[in-house]
Amino acid sequence: MKKFVNLTKNAFIKKASKYIPYLVLISVSLWSIFPIILKPATSYFKAGDDGLITWQINQTIQKIPNNLENIFETNIFYPYKHTLAYTNLAVPSAVIGYLPVKLTESPFAAYNSVIILTQFLSASFLYLLFKKITQNAWASVIGSLSLLLSKFHMQSIAHIHVFMMHWWLISAYLLWLYKDGKKVKYLYLAALFFIIQLWESFYQAFWIILFGFLVLTPEFKYLKKQLRHILFITPAIFVLASPIFFAYLDIVRGFGQLTSIRTVSHFSMSFNDIWESNFSLGIYINFILSLVILRKNFLKNKKLRLPIILLLLGLILALGPVLKWNGATHKFFGKYFIPLPYTLFYYLIPGFSALRSVDRFFGISFFAMAMIVAISLTFLPKSKKLLVGLIFFTLSIIGGKQVDKTHEFPAPSSYPKVYSWLENQPGKVILEYPPYTWIDDNYSLEMYRMVYSLKHHKYLINGASGFMPPERGKLLSDIKSDLPNNILDQRLRDLGVDYLIVHKDETERKKLFNFESDSKLRKIYDDYESAVYSYVK
Repeated sequence: MKKFVNLTKNAFIKKASKYIPYLVLISVSLWSIFPIILKPATSYFKAGDDGLITWQINQTIQKIPNNLENIFETNIFYPYKHTLAYTNLAVPSAVIGYLPVKLTESPFAAYNSVIILTQFLSASFLYLLFKKITQNAWASVIGSLSLLLSKFHMQSIAHIHVFMMHWWLISAYLLWLYKDGKKVKYLYLAALFFIIQLWESFYQAFWIILFGFLVLTPEFKYLKKQLRHILFITPAIFVLASPIFFAYLDIVRGFGQLTSIRTVSHFSMSFNDIWESNFSLGIYINFILSLVILRKNFLKNKKLRLPIILLLLGLILALGPVLKWNGATHKFFGKYFIPLPYTLFYYLIPGFSALRSVDRFFGISFFAMAMIVAISLTFLPKSKKLLVGLIFFTLSIIGGKQVDKTHEFPAPSSYPKVYSWLENQPGKVILEYPPYTWIDDNYSLEMYRMVYSLKHHKYLINGASGFMPPERGKLLSDIKSDLPNNILDQRLRDLGVDYLIVHKDETERKKLFNFESDSKLRKIYDDYESAVYSYVK
């Protein structure tokens, strides 16, 4: 009996020990965002975009389940339509955040629940994918941590559509399983998560296409035998994603090109950003050490072909249409700019003309570097694996980045008093003064006003998003500088503005006096922070 107990105990320990690498990975990954885990309902970063995305997710949450036919309609830039499609849709994030918001009654609970889940799932599927490639658990842990704690990944936490990797990683992992096992169920599941990614964000959908193309192209002969499945999957993707395509098409018809190539160039990465703004000590040193380990195998080993190509493609796409240095287009002899391959993507591949912040494609290069780090550790002699592995692991943590501080967003009951007052007023449309656009230092304030609007549900003339209708941008700039005046007053009347909210601490004294003395305006609310006016009929 004692022998049986010992055998059972040893078998359990042996089986449990297999999960230790994964548990270490998950523990470190969640530790890196621990301040958010401590206060998931109220943590925020004062970055502006966290307010925008929180508002965006909650706009969809408020439509679940009875108003999903209006999923693309929001309350900004009134009366423009399909305004959710002015940026990433984040619909799956709304599904994830629905219950946390309902339980806490805090809009930021949605944002933070997505951060926690994506760090957990990203770690899990990076580990699974790298383990499939390397057949080594600890190498997979170190490669995963190199990426998860990198500055590029962690500094994007206020832009969770960039921080969020799990949908595309799940799809990539399933494509790898399909390549290895030739089981068509994995192809269908990969397509399903590709659709989910489309409803979340277009950027990483391109990553899935790129990864799938590189992984499956060598399997072309087998894919031909699976043609009937591919012919079913392809139109199914278009059908299930068709509402997205039609919404974006409607915007393009209304405004022409969503993103000019000049704008793409502005938001592309400067070459020196590789070692400056994107410098990530842990993954960079691990990558350099990996190159030393792989110096005799770098161009020979088949496992390295995929990450090498991904590394180069990510860099090419992130650099945009022209070479830049220190944020400006680099010109030879002061007049000749250097065109880059992204220009061809912009004009020839559908969807690329809608992308703005192409510097985010550098994330593909970081993923590739992490994969190379994981692969390199499998080339070490057994006598050196433990020591070198510990060095890489330590560098990933010490040279990585963690969330060390968050701020606390007020509960809806503690919002500025004017928004509680607005909640009970019959009017539908408001203008908040002063309005802000991309060129203003206080643009982020506009995003938090949008969060406040989740409480009062009014339509906003103001707004912030990845795209702003040119006419609305001009109108808001004119309002900021010239309101009140007769022409703008009439324009606002025509737009159906019911209430003009003037934020006193953001408005010059002279402007406050002008609003007070304007005979066309009647003050209907006043507190120490804000005053509300309506137009005299």
